[in-house]
Amino acid sequence: MLIKRVNQNTPFIGLQRDFGRLFDEVFGQMSPQAQSVCTFPAFNITENADGWIVEADVPGLTMEQLNVEVDGNELHIWGKREWETREGEKLVRNERVSGEFHRTLNLPVDIKLDAVEAKLNNGVLSVTLPKAETAKPRRIDVRKD
Repeated sequence: MLIKRVNQNTPFIGLQRDFGRLFDEVFGQMSPQAQSVCTFPAFNITENADGWIVEADVPGLTMEQLNVEVDGNELHIWGKREWETREGEKLVRNERVSGEFHRTLNLPVDIKLDAVEAKLNNGVLSVTLPKAETAKPRRIDVRKD
């Protein structure tokens, strides 16, 4: 499993929350744009016996604006999201993130690089990452002496 759930009752969770509040009081809360930059694009990750499927929300982006690269056991997704106001319009509120982004996902085992696939459909980038054969569980037959 790629994601480890944290016990919400540990003292460290309360400490993290307290430090977060202190940081917000001293430096002010992050803007919605700054908060979303930290986690853009959002990932959903599923695992099966053969590998992983990573889905990333990238609404409004085209294939030309995205780059996907696998290096060993790291998946890198980066790109650039730009928008412009049309002539005669003035920006009144800006909550949509624009600019360059880069996310890296470290996987626990090596990937079969020549079988990685990436597809873009309706604003969702789907990357299939098959496990290398050496990373898959292997059944060992037990013999009688």
